[in-house]
Amino acid sequence: YYFVPSNAMLTSQMGDLELIGDTPSIFVRVTPLAGSAKIAKRACDLVISTLVLIIAAIPMAIIWLIEKFSDPTASPIYAETRLSRYDHRFKIYKFRSMKPEYSGLSPEEAFTKMGKPHLIKKYRKNGDMIPNDPRITKLGHFLRATSLDELPQLFNVLRGDISLVGPRAL
Repeated sequence: YYFVPSNAMLTSQMGDLELIGDTPSIFVRVTPLAGSAKIAKRACDLVISTLVLIIAAIPMAIIWLIEKFSDPTASPIYAETRLSRYDHRFKIYKFRSMKPEYSGLSPEEAFTKMGKPHLIKKYRKNGDMIPNDPRITKLGHFLRATSLDELPQLFNVLRGDISLVGPRAL
């Protein structure tokens, strides 16, 4: 990444100095974790995700039960294949927030299936979102607004698929 340094930082050895137009910028290279830093990061991931899972166990069980009672045929947990930073495929877990009949469909397919193709243009124009998206359940709106739908990703952290800090899965 690039950042614009102060005059004092222009003489530092933090990175390569480059000009972008007339603005001096420092190019900072990302250094991958290695050795003890990598071990410490993984240890923190394990300890913190375990503690948060213990604290969140009851709310997660309540969300799971509400999801199961609201639609007994659908799984309360949604799993989707994602790519990690190093092109490793893994299943990422979330609480289901979308109606099961639209799960796995593109927005165009889902809006067409529900008989509302006019929403496709509105959805794309608004940056891939619309208020009161009809594909999302009532509980799903709450889960997404509070980010509670992402609690099952703590299991991904325990497995080592993702980390609490760092790049997000694609």
